[in-house]
Formats: sequence, C-alpha cells, structure tokens
Amino acid sequence: DDLARMMKSLRTTDLTVNIGRTPPVLRHLGAPDLPLVISRDTVRKATNGVKHVVPMDVIERLPELMHDPDAIYRSATERNAVVMLLDAMDKNGDPVVSAVHMKAVRSRLEINKVASVYGTEGGMNKANSLDKAGLTLYRKKKLSRDNLLHRGLQLPKGEHSYRGSVDKILYPEDIRKGPYYSRTSSLTPEETIASRFVRQMQDKFQVLKAVQENIRKTGGKIDDSNNAYMAEELFHGKAENDLNVMKERYVQPLAKLLADYKIAQADLDEYLYARHAPERNAHIAKINPKMPDGGSGMTNAEAAEIMQRVRSSGKQAQYDRLAGIVDDMLARRRELIREAGLEESGVVDAWQKAYRYYVPLKGQNVDGVVSLPRTGKGFTIGGRESRQAMGRASRAQSPSTQAIQDLSESLIRHRKNEVGNAFLKLVHDNPDRDYWQVFTDDKPDTMRAIAERVDPETGETRREVVERPVPMAMMADRYFTTKKNGKTYYIKLHDPRLMRAMKNMGPETSNAVIRTLGKVNRFLATVNTSYNPEFLVSNFIRDVQTAVMNLKAEQGRSDGKLKGLDNLSALAVVKDSRSAMSAVYASLRGKTLTGKGAQWQKVWKEFVEDGGKTGWFNMGDLEGQQKEMDRLVSLAKGGWKGQSIGAWNSFLNLVEDANGAVENALRLSAYKHARDAGLSRQQAASLAKNMTVNFNRRGEQGALMNSLYMFANASIQGTANLVRTLGHL
Repeated sequence: DDLARMMKSLRTTDLTVNIGRTPPVLRHLGAPDLPLVISRDTVRKATNGVKHVVPMDVIERLPELMHDPDAIYRSATERNAVVMLLDAMDKNGDPVVSAVHMKAVRSRLEINKVASVYGTEGGMNKANSLDKAGLTLYRKKKLSRDNLLHRGLQLPKGEHSYRGSVDKILYPEDIRKGPYYSRTSSLTPEETIASRFVRQMQDKFQVLKAVQENIRKTGGKIDDSNNAYMAEELFHGKAENDLNVMKERYVQPLAKLLADYKIAQADLDEYLYARHAPERNAHIAKINPKMPDGGSGMTNAEAAEIMQRVRSSGKQAQYDRLAGIVDDMLARRRELIREAGLEESGVVDAWQKAYRYYVPLKGQNVDGVVSLPRTGKGFTIGGRESRQAMGRASRAQSPSTQAIQDLSESLIRHRKNEVGNAFLKLVHDNPDRDYWQVFTDDKPDTMRAIAERVDPETGETRREVVERPVPMAMMADRYFTTKKNGKTYYIKLHDPRLMRAMKNMGPETSNAVIRTLGKVNRFLATVNTSYNPEFLVSNFIRDVQTAVMNLKAEQGRSDGKLKGLDNLSALAVVKDSRSAMSAVYASLRGKTLTGKGAQWQKVWKEFVEDGGKTGWFNMGDLEGQQKEMDRLVSLAKGGWKGQSIGAWNSFLNLVEDANGAVENALRLSAYKHARDAGLSRQQAASLAKNMTVNFNRRGEQGALMNSLYMFANASIQGTANLVRTLGHL
C-alpha cells in the first residue's frame, strides 16, 4: 500500500502519504475538510525505538483510531493544533497520542498534518493535567467521580459543572447530531429499482462497487491495495491458474510415475500411511490413554509389516520418489498457509517439527461423516487451517488424494483471503462506524447485558448495565471474517446487501432441479462454444467490434478505466491481437516461441497470474479427486483404455485451445497496451477481463437464469457492457 511504499522508498527527501479525509469529530471541532497527511519522518520517529516505540500496526490503523478517539485536547503549545488520545498502546503499554496541525501547507497545498505519534509515559496523568488546564475539547465517555482523571481534583456538584465549563466538552452524541455525521452513513448506496435489478440479474457485487464509488466521491482512499471490487474480479482467474499449476507440478507427474512404476495408488497410500503411523500413534498415545497403539487407524505392527513388504518388493526407491512428490505437495501447502497469513509462522513451524513423515489422515469421522473441503463461504475465511488429531480406530481414506485436496483447498482459501484482505484494508482506510466496524479476538465486539452486583459493604444486590464481549467466532452469521498474519478480523457490516454479497448468500444452489438443469445447459453451452470449431470465426469478429467500442468508451467516460490515457490506441490493440493469439495458442499447447513470440508468452504468463483470464474451477470432494487421479493414471498407462481417452482428449483440447487463443487474443493485447500506457498490472488485468464479456460476473439470480436459459448470463453481461458503452457515445 501507499504507506509501505513510502517507508521502503530509497528517496532521501522526506515523503508524505495521504491517510484519508479529516474525521467527522475533528471537523465538528472546527477543522477544515482537508486531506489528512503523515510524513515518513514522523512515522520513523514514532516507530524507530530510539525515543518512541509505537507499533507499525498502530500507524497503519491511524485513520480508524482517529475516527473514534478516546479524547481530544487543544494544544497548549501550538496554534491551530490538537492532541488526540487514541485507543491504542505503544510497546511499553503507554497510551498513544497524536498531534494534528490544522491547515498546514505542503507542496503549496493545504492539508491537516499528523505532526507526531507517540506513547506518553503516565498518559493518564498527562490527560489529567490537560483536563485541569481546561484544554479538553472532546471525550468519548463522561467522567465519574472515581475516574482516574479526577483523582486529586475538587469536583463541583452536578454532572455538568466540572471546571464550570463541562458543557463545552463534546461527546459522541454531539458529533452524531452534528452536520458532519450521518447515522445512515454517507457510504450507504441508494437502493433503487435499477440498482436492485442490476444486483439480482447482472452483478451481485453492485453494492460493493457503489460503496467504493461513494468513497471516491467523498474524497476517501481507493487504490489497488484496497479495491475489493477489483480483487473479486480477478480472483477467479488467479484461483484457476493456481490449480492448473498444481496439477502440472504435482498431480500429473505423480500419475505418470504410478503408471511407469506399475504401482497402484492404493499401494502407495498404504506405504505413506505405514511410514507415518508410528509417529502419529506415539502422539495419540500421549494425549489419549485409551489409544496406546493404533491411534492413527493403523497399529505399529501393521505399519512394520507394510514397510517390510515394500523393502522386499525391490521398489523402495520408486516408492520413495512417489512419496517425495506427496511430501512436496504438503510442504507447499504449509508455506502457502504461512505466506497467505492464514496462520502465524510459529504455528506452521510447529506443524513441521511435529512429524517427519506427515500425511493427512482424514475421511470419515467417528460418526461416519465424510470430511468435505473447507474453502470458505463466499469470501469469508475463518477457523483453523488444520484440525487437531485426537485419534481414530478406522482407516483414513487415501492420503495421497487427501494431500491433493488439502493443497487445492489452501490455494482457493489463499486467493479468497486476498479479496478479504483488500476489503479489510478498504474498511480500515475509510472508517465509518455506522456502515462497518472491525473487531479482533483481543478487541471484540460488545453487547449490553444486565448484571447483578453485590455491594461489598452493604451486601445489597443491585442490577446494572454492563458491556460484555460477543463470542464472535460462534456468531459467524453476523460478521465477515478474514485473516492477516494468522490473526482473524471480524468485520461487522451494517448493510445486509453487502454482507450477502461478500458471503455469497443467495438462492443460487438451493434447488437440486436447478443444479441439474444448470449442468445440462453448461454442457450444451460448451458444445456450442469451446468445442465448436465454427465458433472461432464468429466469436473473433464480434470481439473485435466490441473491444474497439469499449476501449473508446473507457477513455472517454468520467469513471473510465482508461480516463486520461489517450496514448492507448484501440486500433493498435486490434493489430497486435494476431501476435497475442499466436502466443496464447502456443502456451496452451505447451510450446515455447522465440524472439517476439517469447516476449508475448511472458506477458501471457503475467496476464494469467494477474487473473485477467476467465477462470473456472470446481473444488470436488475426495471421491471426485480420486476419479480424476484414476483417469490420469489410465491416460499415462496407454493401452486400449488410455489410448481411447487420449485420442478423445486430444481432439477436445485442440478445439478448446484454439477457441481459448481467439477468446484471449484481444484481452492479452489490451492488457499489454494498458500496462505500456501506465496502468498497474491489476488495473490492466481488470480492463482486459471486462473488455468484451466478463463471464465470471453474475447476479444473485445468475445460477437460476443460466439453468433455465442457455447463454443467459453471457447475454446479460454483453448487454450491460453495451449499455455502459452507449452511455458514453
């Protein structure tokens, strides 16, 4: 993000970064509505550990913390300046305060400047002195007689007579009544018949798009790092690419070696199981006295017999090579979980140290329930990434197939968590307690409850209202969750439309008949497009016409993706589509080009990594993964069955790859030209994906419409693009 880039910059001059607009509480106190800016020098002084030890995450959360401070005081030393007491601590446990200078000048522009951030030793005493001096402007909570700030003070009688000027101190209710605070929130998109129709039929994330547009209009912060709408657009292509890379790197080599070595997958699974069983049994025996042996589902004696059988077979080296591929898959999963912030590094390190020959032992639990993939509901990601082993008497299902499923699950969770992290940053960068709030396990949401207290002096029982923490993990329907650095963040959304979109809550897959009709229509659609050679010509001609109009519109619209980039030529995009098509086709066929073709192939690889390609994937259950592995092994073995499968697949792949080259040629060319014109990789991928028809986008009723009418979603998305284009012409 901008703050991180500023801190990493090699420039020697002091740099600044905009952290948002001035919060309503400061505006109510007379601060002008200007950008709120902090300099690199200020951040360094706050965090370098020489004089101040403010954690970097506090700096990152400044917009949120300043939106809801504990107190604000008039500066005793600077004119047009205030000191804000924030709800945060430095590394010494001291309260963090921030000085803000109003109407400062930076590069000839007026700004409100965060002049300093520091932990103040004896912070409450300092607040006490500021209070005594009559400098208090705002306080989150009204003080009682036994409050720490009032120790040693003579309080006049009456709640509002403190210092004779308490009526001048503002409280949250005053801010909410003021002109700069809206209970309905300025971020809340208007619900109209048109917006409801779009959300239902064309774009289930329309409300998120509208929220981000409202943020832009009010001067909030939107960039690539917090553009959750764009992150969702690119998710599908990224996830599909990750799964394809996994298949090429691990699954296909494993299937080929199984065929070459003439080793059945069931035999490999027995070897993997037996290799791991003794160490798993020892662990279970420590935590479950009822299982002194066989807590893995296989006894030590059974494991020893299998290991001896493999050694006697003369294929020990082959088994070890196959096991090495499975080990690599599991190691990749652990590193992915660490890199994605799904678990803390210490937790992943503990997994790695716990076992030498770990393989997942899953399948049916003690109640006979088969474990299913955990990829998250919508884009919400929470819970543990690994279940604790408590012991089992039954044999687990195929460890090698389970390893494939576990890595697939983590790849999808990683990409979903990217979207969640972008959304989390959007909320942090644009705080608005009336629209969304962020909580963590150490700073939970609270609810009011009646508690009974016993007076220690009189023994009388009295009832009073208290704030109690909400068990957020047990009330998942109320929060959107995402993970960062192994920590779960709970985002409370006060707009049910946005919650429904982010958690993919809708009627899409609720009816078995609809799902069946959907499969039939998807098959018919595939036969008429991807597997239809005639579709090549008609599709390309239509895409050229659409692309030229859409690119022109994006340059001319006030909210266009190419606004101000007149150096990008639509005709040049069409001209280069021929080179792009050759590169795409060669890449899909596994061929390597040279010269200019190699350069285009490099751009294609980046295009796919960035999610510009339409992405389709299906996270099947263990049985589905097993069938796919059987198919790949049969294909690798050859023979009558393998040759039949191979011949049919070769024909289908040839037609599908040709159609893929045509479908993506203009997109790839536009992606390259957009990057050359100055767009970021993410922005260029978003432009390319939406240049003709974004097949991954659909409304809340998208599954229903596609089940009833073939090409329904393609027609809806094409019409939406046409309306957007004609709106400019």
